[in-house]
Amino acid sequence: MATDLPQVGTASIPAQTVASGANSTAATVTFPTPFPSVPQVVVSVTVGVNGFLGTPRVLSTTTSGFQVIVPNIAPTSQTWGSAIVLSWIASI
Repeated sequence: MATDLPQVGTASIPAQTVASGANSTAATVTFPTPFPSVPQVVVSVTVGVNGFLGTPRVLSTTTSGFQVIVPNIAPTSQTWGSAIVLSWIASI
């Protein structure tokens, strides 16, 4: 059964080395309950790492989930020694 109520959650992107100007690997989020139409999704970094993180970017939003990446905006490669935790809210 689909819902039109807002949904919230967290996602994490694992520790990794990201080249300057490149993006992290994508985290895939599945909504607890699908939406009847494609929702708007807002994501923010809850727990970051040392280094330069750009604003998380939402990709490929569907009624059942989305993908999110975090860019490295540093002038050099960055090794993120721990996971980046992201909080999200989705609503139609």
